[in-house]
Amino acid sequence: MKFHLIILTAILSLSTLAQAGSYSGRVLAIQSGLEYNGSVLVKLDGEPLNMPECSHHTTWHFAFDGRTETGKTFLSMLLAAFSDGNTVAIYGTNNCTLWPTIEDLDLINIR
Repeated sequence: MKFHLIILTAILSLSTLAQAGSYSGRVLAIQSGLEYNGSVLVKLDGEPLNMPECSHHTTWHFAFDGRTETGKTFLSMLLAAFSDGNTVAIYGTNNCTLWPTIEDLDLINIR
């Protein structure tokens, strides 16, 4: 029974990731401030694919909490990619919990 539950959880996780927003390209801007309550916003040089309905902000594409350990890692990776002009692959969570119109960031890969 545990094995079946693990397999089902893995399948559901993959299907959520497959339907979440994704992007491959360069980071154009990163923004945060006191009024953002720890959130960091990311702007890309194109339009991400498969964005959820909640994500319809006209400037920013992804958001993450810069106060967490994961958020600090995200920020470090994005700053490195931005300053070096590297291509990134970014995936969202399919949710907009940090900012009501911007998808939460889930995964970053620098190429």
